[in-house]
Amino acid sequence: RSVLAGNYAVERRSYFGLFIRRCYLSFFKLSWRGSIKLLADYKNWVEGKDTGYNLRPTDRDGGLLLVPTLSDEQNQAQMDPYERYENAVKVGDVHSAIENLRRFFDQQFSQTDESGLTQHALLNLARLHYSLGEFQAAGSAAEEALKLARNANDALTALHCNKHRLIPASSSPGSNSSVTVKPNTPPLEVLYEVQKGINTGDSLRAAFRRLYQSIGCGDASYADSTEAKWARHAVQATLWTYAGIESLAQTHENIVITFTEVGDDDSRLNALRAKARRMVRQGNCGGALMVLLDPETWRGLTLRQYGFWSTDVWKALYETAKRRRQESLISDVLIPRRPGHAPLPQAFAHRIDFPHKHNEIVAERIARRLMDDKEYAQALTHILDALWSSEYRGTWTYHRLAVVQLAEVSIEFGMAARGRRIIEGCLPQILNGDDIEIRANSCHTLARCIIAEPWSQDDPRAKPPPAKQVAALEEAIPFLQVAETDYNQIGVYTERLHVIYTLSV
Repeated sequence: RSVLAGNYAVERRSYFGLFIRRCYLSFFKLSWRGSIKLLADYKNWVEGKDTGYNLRPTDRDGGLLLVPTLSDEQNQAQMDPYERYENAVKVGDVHSAIENLRRFFDQQFSQTDESGLTQHALLNLARLHYSLGEFQAAGSAAEEALKLARNANDALTALHCNKHRLIPASSSPGSNSSVTVKPNTPPLEVLYEVQKGINTGDSLRAAFRRLYQSIGCGDASYADSTEAKWARHAVQATLWTYAGIESLAQTHENIVITFTEVGDDDSRLNALRAKARRMVRQGNCGGALMVLLDPETWRGLTLRQYGFWSTDVWKALYETAKRRRQESLISDVLIPRRPGHAPLPQAFAHRIDFPHKHNEIVAERIARRLMDDKEYAQALTHILDALWSSEYRGTWTYHRLAVVQLAEVSIEFGMAARGRRIIEGCLPQILNGDDIEIRANSCHTLARCIIAEPWSQDDPRAKPPPAKQVAALEEAIPFLQVAETDYNQIGVYTERLHVIYTLSV
């Protein structure tokens, strides 16, 4: 009372000041009906009459309402079923996800009997089946959603349904480059065409064209999300890696890692996985495991993302053990503990890459296996296929590897000079150190070509002059030293011993 009697201002942060502000804000939030009720209660209180708020229960979970409105008497649609659906998708509970999705869209979203959102329910169901590799179920759900979207004149939903409805059974290189972008196409839908084009054998030129189209769709759309922006950077990093320009790939990966947070989307995880794979190729398996096992990487992963993450961890250990020729570790420890490719047994069909006729990666692996078995004539066919495919598609990383393999076969066929010219054509791109393993193999092969070149000229059975042999050995020494250092760094000790033996001779 002494405080109120004096000329003291009420402190804003005091309990009484906070109470007054709460009353002030609540008064402005009252509806017209509530304001009339408050005025009537105030008059009754002044006159000494009984006052009350006439509290009565409603159907809402909020409990008792002072002034319920007509909308409070109706059952409103809640987001809880959809939140449970997303949580079920993350943990791989397919049956619970489908049930909660049905419960969410069974709610009343409007005053009419038909909510008009049935196509969205089927589209979400198609996305769920598609992410699990269940292409037939996804196609059926998308086909039904497409019919409903056309009847409801929902062009955007119909566009999304077309992406999940058309699952190509067979494709050939260049078949994806003629697809046109329609108006109001979502940027992420166009961006997905990049991945599908790479899997079906399209060139990097067509992939970059798709990427620029996605950027244009994002600029023309007012609803371009931040997720699409980082996804475009992640795709650019992958394309520049295929093109053999690791510096640009690392720049885009660092942009994604810097400006995204844990659990945002797949872009951050893909950038971290690419960074770890690059460290493994450079011989830094410890650094790769630090990136993958960091809680900022694996925290909040869904079951599908966990499958990719666990496979990368296993591959980092497997590649390191394979380089070191630790056969017992591979057969007794790593192979039995290899992560499964399909963690969800409910899949109707195994998820595989879209088939394509020319695959330089497979051709190079077959060629390497044949070369290890001394089948050089058969290996040459696969090497030439890899060279043609990589040159057509613009995947220069695999093209350089195929060039080195062709030079190795040239030595066995007595054409060391030809092999030397082949390697020297792409040697500047190899020596920059983007891939240490390719640089070590290239320098070792080039040194072998230089040493064998005097023997392959003129008459192969004739012994070259000693001066020419000494000059060839002196010219090969710098490349052998580079190969020895690189082999030691990446842990390929068997090849390092071969290089050291050559240097000692």
